[in-house]
Amino acid sequence: CSIASILIWVRMLYFALAFQATGLFVRVVFAVVLDLHPFLSCLLVFLMAFSQGFFIFFRRGYHEDLEDDSAGSTILNDSVGSTMLMTYQMLFGDYAMQRLEGSPVTMVYYLLFTALVCLTLMNVLIAKLNE
Repeated sequence: CSIASILIWVRMLYFALAFQATGLFVRVVFAVVLDLHPFLSCLLVFLMAFSQGFFIFFRRGYHEDLEDDSAGSTILNDSVGSTMLMTYQMLFGDYAMQRLEGSPVTMVYYLLFTALVCLTLMNVLIAKLNE
């Protein structure tokens, strides 16, 4: 039901195509969304790869020096889903750095992730959308 309501509102954008003021804008938005497919598939591959790397690192026991953070939540990621969510948060820079400072390997993973995804792929996205 909640997904249907979102889809109905997106469907309402098609009615905006009839108006001269909003028609061009809606066409550009739909064209950009269609052009994002290759970029999003490449981004998904990188997110899955780094999520799996973090998950394996934390599951192998290289984290004995990491206990709990100041908020009381555990640093360890007990499931693949929570590790993927953590990596998605890293994509937007919304991640507590003190969680990564406990081990040099996690910092290297984080630096590689930000260099590959946040810098390289986001610049590719900007270049693609400016074509």
